[in-house]
Amino acid sequence: MDVEGSRELNLVGLTNGFPMISSAFCQVLAEAASVCLEDQKHGLDVEMTVTASEPRAYSVRRLEVTKQAANTYVDDVTATEWGALGMAFLLVQDLYEDTVLQQSCRGPGFDYWIGEADNDEELPPFQKKKRLEVSGIRHAGPYDIDKRVRKKLRQVSPSDGVASAVIVVVDFGAPASKVVDK
Repeated sequence: MDVEGSRELNLVGLTNGFPMISSAFCQVLAEAASVCLEDQKHGLDVEMTVTASEPRAYSVRRLEVTKQAANTYVDDVTATEWGALGMAFLLVQDLYEDTVLQQSCRGPGFDYWIGEADNDEELPPFQKKKRLEVSGIRHAGPYDIDKRVRKKLRQVSPSDGVASAVIVVVDFGAPASKVVDK
């Protein structure tokens, strides 16, 4: 796969939060992602390939995992889910120059609303915004990632008339991510 020069995803920077999402929550996501990466025997810096409309390579900088953090994220499912959210937040920011605006309500088939945070215009709710659906896999192969992407595309389809969607699947094993626009 041909990729552009390596870019940086810094989980340390994620701890600052986003204009519309708290730094405390982003700290949790950064810790969870760091635990997942360490669990897969990755160092503090690791290369990650991202398959998107334009494939890219990223240098991921994770947090040092303390005993407290390891004890906090023992549940693999929760840690992987939250860690994938953290990675997706950073990818959305880099790939789309969008930010995470708000968690979606339970039920519509996607996780978050993303878009421009500086929009001072009075627009109807979520106009010019996108849906974000994220999934994490602790260790997978490329076929597992594609299978998960297809599942997530079906999951967001009931709300397709609302706004476009971005699907992000993160594999902490490789590490690798796949980002798909719908």
